[in-house]
Amino acid sequence: MKNVILLLFSIILFSCSSDDDSNSEFIVGKWVATKIFESGVEVDLNVCNQNTVFEFYSDSTLRNYLINEDQIPQNVLCGLLPSDYYEWKIMDDNKYGINHVNFPENINITFTRNDNYLDMVYTSSENMVRLKRY
Repeated sequence: MKNVILLLFSIILFSCSSDDDSNSEFIVGKWVATKIFESGVEVDLNVCNQNTVFEFYSDSTLRNYLINEDQIPQNVLCGLLPSDYYEWKIMDDNKYGINHVNFPENINITFTRNDNYLDMVYTSSENMVRLKRY
């Protein structure tokens, strides 16, 4: 009987996880733009948007980088975040923020979970980028 109780307790204990764990696990990985909205109106993805990957790591760091660089014309400059200076954090249920490590209280960009997508919003504008897993 003791073994059965111990087994049930172990199953319950190890099957539970906190919401922060599941929120952290959701964002970790590689994401690419699938749609862009400017002031609520969908616009075409440009060559930089189409080839930028956002990669979120479990240690709360992130980086973004270009893929298919050979498809980007030489005269086009794609703005990327300097990877050594930004971190992500959970703000509340299904919402994340990234900030500069020297100014952790200043959230520059938020990411909101929208089903299997992330909606990225710059806090200084009404523009939104919908990201999907890469």
